[in-house]
Amino acid sequence: MKRILAIVLVSALFTGCTQMQTNLRRTMSTPVEVAKEDCISIGFKTGTPQYQNCVLVTSQNIRNARANEAVARELAPRSYGPKTTTCNRVGSSVQCTEF
Repeated sequence: MKRILAIVLVSALFTGCTQMQTNLRRTMSTPVEVAKEDCISIGFKTGTPQYQNCVLVTSQNIRNARANEAVARELAPRSYGPKTTTCNRVGSSVQCTEF
C-alpha cells in the first residue's frame, strides 16, 4: 500500500513539474511561436491559407490576453503583509472591512 502511494505521489510530482515547465516555456515564447504550436495541434497544415489565418488570429489573441494580464497586474492593489478582515452584522446583512 505504501509503495502504491509513493508511486502515485511521485507521478503527481512529475506531472506538475512538466506542466509548470510547459507553462513557463509558453510564457517565454513569442505570441507567434505559441500560435504556430496551437494551430498545428488543432490540425491545420503548415503553409496553407487557413494555417496562416489561424496563426494571425491566435497570435493577436495571445497579445491581447498578455496585455490585459499586464494591465490587471498594474491595477491590482499592492499587498505588503497579511490583511485583516473585520465583519459586522447590520440588520439582515453583513458588512466587511479589509485593512
